[in-house]
Amino acid sequence: MRGDTTQLHGSSYLFIKTLGKQYAISDLFATRSQYRNNLYQVLKILKHLGQIIAYR
Repeated sequence: MRGDTTQLHGSSYLFIKTLGKQYAISDLFATRSQYRNNLYQVLKILKHLGQIIAYR
């Protein structure tokens, strides 16, 4: 399993999870939005990916 992240426009994040030749794309997370702030969720995902990398 491998997790990748793509940053778009500095305040939006899209995560891609790959497993062999299969992949899945997350919802678009906006960290600066007047309607919904996803900063906490983005930080939680990045922390999880960091833990995966640290234990390899």
